[in-house]
Amino acid sequence: MFGAYSGLVDETVGNNALGNSVRDPLVDSNGNTTYYDPVEDEMVPYASLPAGQVSSNSGGVLLEGVDANGNPVSYYVESVTYWGNLFYNKEEWLEDASYVKLRELELTYNLSANTLERLPINRASVSLVAMNPLLIYSSVDGVDPSAIQNNATGFGFWEGGTLPGTRSFGFNINVGF
Repeated sequence: MFGAYSGLVDETVGNNALGNSVRDPLVDSNGNTTYYDPVEDEMVPYASLPAGQVSSNSGGVLLEGVDANGNPVSYYVESVTYWGNLFYNKEEWLEDASYVKLRELELTYNLSANTLERLPINRASVSLVAMNPLLIYSSVDGVDPSAIQNNATGFGFWEGGTLPGTRSFGFNINVGF
């Protein structure tokens, strides 16, 4: 959701049905363009056009559907407007949170009693540890569901814009006297 809103994921790039980048501005049949005005935080002069009114060099996302009367309609919507508005449609971002993950891996070697007999210790071991070394399966591409489950029960129903999960590697030395 946040990746699409900010234009960082694959689905926000590419060409539209006219063969132009979806990120290019909308251009109407008279050559007028739309653009985002960050000072006013709005689109100028329009954010969508009926498909029949766009120029062949227009950008934007093609949306097709039906109107309230059931008649087919198609519009080109300026990319920033489309993804910005879709951000607020939480239903669009419901995903199956199934995943299989190797969360922790630890390899330990215990030193033998023969090795330790001349030392003032009873036992010793050395371990290599890996946390989150492998996400084996995720039902959502590019997302580790365990990293976005963000409420007290460990399972939330939304992504809260959390940072990506991390892997860590380390070692332990355990000595017993």
